[in-house]
Amino acid sequence: MPPRVVVIGGSLGGLNAALHLYRTGADVEVFERNGHEPRDDGAGVLLPPSTERLLAECGAFPVGVARTVRHFDAQGALLREEPRAHRFASWAALHRALLTALGRDRVRRNHAVVGLEQDGRSAAALFRGGRIERADLVVCADGTGSTSRRLLLPRSFPRYAGYVAWRGRVHESSLPPSAARALAGAVSFLRLPDSHVRVSPAPGHLLDFVWYRDLPDGRALTATLTDRTGTQRSLTVPAGMVPDASVRRMREAAAEMMPPFFAELVSRAPEPYVEQVVDVTVPRMVVGRICLIGDAAFTSRPPATAGAAKAVEDGWSLAAAIGRTGTAVPDALAEWEPARLERGRRLVAGACALGRSAGLWESTAKWPFIV
Repeated sequence: MPPRVVVIGGSLGGLNAALHLYRTGADVEVFERNGHEPRDDGAGVLLPPSTERLLAECGAFPVGVARTVRHFDAQGALLREEPRAHRFASWAALHRALLTALGRDRVRRNHAVVGLEQDGRSAAALFRGGRIERADLVVCADGTGSTSRRLLLPRSFPRYAGYVAWRGRVHESSLPPSAARALAGAVSFLRLPDSHVRVSPAPGHLLDFVWYRDLPDGRALTATLTDRTGTQRSLTVPAGMVPDASVRRMREAAAEMMPPFFAELVSRAPEPYVEQVVDVTVPRMVVGRICLIGDAAFTSRPPATAGAAKAVEDGWSLAAAIGRTGTAVPDALAEWEPARLERGRRLVAGACALGRSAGLWESTAKWPFIV
């Protein structure tokens, strides 16, 4: 009899793991706390070679291509240009592709996990409202702010890295021609004092930007993470919920700090949003018949570049281990965990070491891309 698997979290990592587990023959259901499919808010995903397996599973979906990398100084002068091809996808488009490949009928929405329990034969997820789902394996893929991780490993929590990321998306046609020519078709980096900007192409003649800015912990960070209803968010103030005053201050800072063509891009994003940059590590990824994958286990700051790729690797390697052992879930998890723990530890430690050794913004110039 095939193993039953409950996946907590219906984002990229959870859907990817569910898809691979389903294709090994497992009986899989995904439980997502949000009641609706995510909107396209301008988040982009780098598609390095390690995600080729994911692309093959999903079939065709729109991809943005950059054939060069450009580095600009604070005055807008081009420091250097390097031929280097990268592919980017819209986060929302990739999510839809995964959801279609898995089947929407396997995803249960409006299910927020509130408890986890297990005995020697099975594990169970408890959801708000009283529903209990028992399975041979529970896979926790509920992201950086993971409730599952808090339940299993309460001492492993997100630690603020000292800066935030403003993100947004702009259509090339809304930019002045000079700005579009400077930024289109390339990954562009702008280095500024204590911050930097990265611009990358997205499908449909769109440009995504992320602006990393130092921000001390305390009142300034609290204010930045407070949404338009006055609610303080733990990690991200999503698109459409950032107060107008915060957006205005961000755009004024861009106009003051950036050369015109970068400032134009930032100022024309219709719904920019902001997120706190954090590090997350765990001492273990397996607790009995329950495991943590993706950002629920390890979240790395830039410039590690590998968050999405690591989540994909966690999922398909877990499915491969389950496929080899069938219902012998503890044996599969014992085989799977050591390499994934080592991968996660090296990812987070490497990114932190780069930031400490030369300062985050200096280090990023030595890396081919940042996500």
